[in-house]
Formats: sequence, C-alpha cells, structure tokens
Amino acid sequence: MQLDAISNSSEELYKSLPNFSINVTEIPSYDFGPEYHRTVRICSLSIMFIFSLLGNTMVVRQLLPLTRGRFPKSKILFLNLAAADLSVTFATMLTQLIWELIDQQWIAGDALCKIFKFAQTYSLCSSTYMLVAIAVERYNAIVRPFAPSQEPKYYALVTWIAALIPAFPCFIVFHVVHISENVSKCVSKFYTSPQAMFWRQTYVMCVFLFAFIFPFLILLVLYIRIVVEIRLRSFVFTASQQTASSLPRARIKTLRMTSAILLTFIVLNIPYVVQECLISFGYSELINKNISALAGVISASNSAFNPYIYLMFQTKETCIGKCLRSMITAMCSRHCRTTNHKNDHSFLSSSSKTSSKFDMHTLTTLPPIRAARVNSMINKSSNVRAEETFV
Repeated sequence: MQLDAISNSSEELYKSLPNFSINVTEIPSYDFGPEYHRTVRICSLSIMFIFSLLGNTMVVRQLLPLTRGRFPKSKILFLNLAAADLSVTFATMLTQLIWELIDQQWIAGDALCKIFKFAQTYSLCSSTYMLVAIAVERYNAIVRPFAPSQEPKYYALVTWIAALIPAFPCFIVFHVVHISENVSKCVSKFYTSPQAMFWRQTYVMCVFLFAFIFPFLILLVLYIRIVVEIRLRSFVFTASQQTASSLPRARIKTLRMTSAILLTFIVLNIPYVVQECLISFGYSELINKNISALAGVISASNSAFNPYIYLMFQTKETCIGKCLRSMITAMCSRHCRTTNHKNDHSFLSSSSKTSSKFDMHTLTTLPPIRAARVNSMINKSSNVRAEETFV
C-alpha cells in the first residue's frame, strides 16, 4: 500500500511539472560507402601483400646488375615497373591493411590523412603509367625501328612525373571527420557534404579517365598497331628473309609479356571501376558485401601479378619461371592438343617434306663422319623450329 501511494504521488508530481524543451546536439550520421566483410578484405590484402613483396623483390634482384657493367636499356622500364609495384605494395597494400586492422580509425591528424591518400593514389597511377611507357617504348622499337627515339630512362622519368597529376587532388578532397569524441576517419569530403553527389560523380569520372580509361585506350591502340605491323612483316618477307631481317625473338617475347600484363590490367581493374560507378550514381545497395570487400582492393593486385608474368617470360631459367610455365602448360596442353594437332601436324609435315629432299641429297655427297654431324645439326634445328611453332 505504501508503494502504491508513493507511485501515485510521483505521477501527480510529474503531471504538475511544466514542459521543458531540451536542445540536444545530435551527431550527424555519415554514409561512408557500401558495407563489406572486413575479414575477407583483410585476408585478401594480406595475401596480396606477401605475393607482391616476394615477386617484385625477385624481379628487382634479377634486374639489378651485380657488377659495375653497363646496364641493359631494355631492362630499365621493367626495373621501374618493379619499383612502382613495390611502392604499391607498401604505400597502398600495407597501409590499407593496417588501416583495416584498426577498423579504419584515423589517429594521425588531417595532414597525414591527405599524404596517406596521396601516396596510395600516386603509387597506383605510377604502376599504371609505367605500363603505358613500356608500350610506347615497344611501339617505337617495333613499328619505328629507324626513327630517333628517347632513352628508356626518359620514359620512366616522364611517367613518375605524370603520375602526380591524378594524385594531387587528394590534398583537397580528403580530410579527417570526427564521428565521436574518440573516433575519427580519413574520408573524402563527398561523403560528408549533403549536396556533393554531383561533385563526387565528377571527381570519380576524372579519376577513372586519368587512371584507367586513358591508359587503357593508349595501351589498346599501341598494341593493335604493333600486332598489325608484325602481321604485315610476316606477309612481306619470306621465311629465309625473316630469319635475317625481321623482328628479333627477344622483342617478340617482350611483346607477349607486355600483352599478358595488359590483359591482367584490364581484368583486375574492371570490377573496381564498376563498383565505384555504382556507388557514385546511387546504386550501392546492388553490391554484395563479399564482392565489395574484394573489388575495393583487387585493382591494387595488378602489382602482385606483374612480377610473376615477367619471371614467367624470362629466357634465363628461374625457379618461379619454371613452376609457372609448367602449371600453364599442364592446364592448356589438353586443349591445345585437341584443337591444333591436325594443323600443326600438317604444317610440320609439309616443311619436313620440302627440306628432306635437300637434306638427303646433301648428305649423300658428304663423307660419313661429316654427314652424321650435319644430320644431327639438322635434327636440332628442326626441333627448335617445332618448339617455336607451338610457342
């Protein structure tokens, strides 16, 4: 009974009190992009960092001369590509991994936030632009072999400077946002401004143009022109003239290697481009959390694949090159045998028939010992031609 009396008196006291309006400052809620699984992103970043560090370290170790001899010009751009990929490894992968481990909380101040985003963008653009520099150098060497061209070191210098253009806006766009008293984040201003959708779309499209679209179009045009030039030379020259005056095998191998790097660049960058376009134009709810976790870092994985592609195409046998070539050969051997066996067999048989008459006539006029030596040399050359046919 006493409790009921106390409760009734408290209710009457509460009703008799005047109404007061209390102004409370609410913390604004920001949308920092689509949600993703942090575990998936942290695992993918860790794997990428390890593979990129090992691969690019092996490439730098192989390209750097151990003596004070003259450094080959053909390796200068590939050494700079490995250096750019190492910058992506540390400035993008490692820093992003540490940032994800602390739940993207920023404790280093506004100035370091801008420098952090600038370093990430600059390293990614320098790696992409270095692929363009390699393509330009290959174009001048194959399509315009007698025209005066710049040294590869100048291509590399221009590339490092050009990568500053899409990276400088990071000093204006990114800043630190204080979500609570102890929580801060380093984000772009487009996430915190209420009327920034148009400017975000404009900024994203400009970044895509300079970091993906323009390099992709330049690479595509240059490599198409190189392939057309090689085809034209193969039709103009005869087989005997090609061995003496056509493109060296080293340039053809470099062309194949850079084409593989170009294909990897396209495949790995398309998911990130599609995701950012969906976010910029208001369709972020269509993105899966696992896909968002992978697409956010998959564009940087291009720097993890480049060194292994380079090692796979090297003439000097390396352990990594042998393993990669054996894996690719094992995966493609069945398909190649079923589709190309008849054509390759007919081509090799026709070439062997035309050469066998000349070989037999020559061997009959030679002494027995010399004929045996010439016969072994002919067999070796035919085996080499057969291997080159399948390459």
